[in-house]
Amino acid sequence: GTSWALGVGYAIRLVGAGLVGGQQYFAFGMFVHSMTACGLAFAVLTVGTVIPWRRAVAFGYGSQACQFASDTNCLPIYAGMFGEGDSITNTLQASFGVFAPAAGSYSLFMITKAGLYACFDFAFMAWWSVAALFVVFLPGILVASQVYKTAAALYVAMYLPMLFLAIVFYIKLLVNLRRMNAGQPGPWKERARAMTAPNVPPFGARNQTWSNVGVSQPPREYSSMQPDGSTALLATELSSARI
Repeated sequence: GTSWALGVGYAIRLVGAGLVGGQQYFAFGMFVHSMTACGLAFAVLTVGTVIPWRRAVAFGYGSQACQFASDTNCLPIYAGMFGEGDSITNTLQASFGVFAPAAGSYSLFMITKAGLYACFDFAFMAWWSVAALFVVFLPGILVASQVYKTAAALYVAMYLPMLFLAIVFYIKLLVNLRRMNAGQPGPWKERARAMTAPNVPPFGARNQTWSNVGVSQPPREYSSMQPDGSTALLATELSSARI
């Protein structure tokens, strides 16, 4: 699911930015909503295909660790990974119980982030990413490491900021779409003004620009050239350059 969401995110960046640049805001809104629905479908698909078979998936990914069971000195490592008896607390298969929701959150995060990329709303993403670090990630990692002390808890703490940002980014995306359709200003307008500004301002004491720096060369009179007039053409060019 996450690899598909990555491709959808690239599509939003490329196609969505073109729609915003062309001021086709209604089409951009329809495109973003459809792609967000795809991301939600990927999240549901990830959960639906992993949770029912999480033990089998965990054993498949951890099959290389089975060699620890062949040595009595390595049995504690094997038990720490796959559990001991009926206890599956803090095991690989328990971690896969939260793997699917975490992957779904990551898919939604990538798609909503790509939507704000197309809106050129970089400042909003930066500020809220810092807020997620201090408000969500740091408390979550402290609770996971000091209270629960399990791999699954650490996994939740690692992906919880992405779920938080996915929700915040989608709300901001809805606000941006409403402002676009209402003709209100925003980061997309500032970007458009920057791209339509003059390329190079005048400079120098004589108000020169890049177009008139150097030797002024009048248009060449190609209509007066003779079939064998290469020498005459060279003389004309040297005379124009005052050499």
